[in-house]
Amino acid sequence: MKLSEAKEMDHRGWNVLINCLINTIETILKNANYDLEDKNKLKVEVDQIKEKYGGLRFYYHTYCDESIEPEEGPERNRIGSWDGYFHMIEGAVWMAEDMSTNICEYCGNPGKLRPDGWWKTRCDRCEEEQKVRL
Repeated sequence: MKLSEAKEMDHRGWNVLINCLINTIETILKNANYDLEDKNKLKVEVDQIKEKYGGLRFYYHTYCDESIEPEEGPERNRIGSWDGYFHMIEGAVWMAEDMSTNICEYCGNPGKLRPDGWWKTRCDRCEEEQKVRL
């Protein structure tokens, strides 16, 4: 799915986190494509967004319309080369996944990982509400 489609999905308490991640990826792509002097060469598509072991999992793939790897020479090793952008996207995803274990997946308030048969990230209020339901 496209980044814009992923932004429109409801991810409950992680909506703000996921939208910030997608905005960051869009900014990286904009800078990469400007730096590479051609629009839309470098692209990202979202494969799946889900909760696993109480944390956010953001599965995606990157691709290019055509090969953008520079030929051998000084251009290949310059700051801002295409592989640097892949690493920035990867780092943004890792950071969001890590942050998710401190954000309640139900309401978005500060939370923590809690084992309850299944690992969930909940705030104190949502944890109490879950106990009352059981």
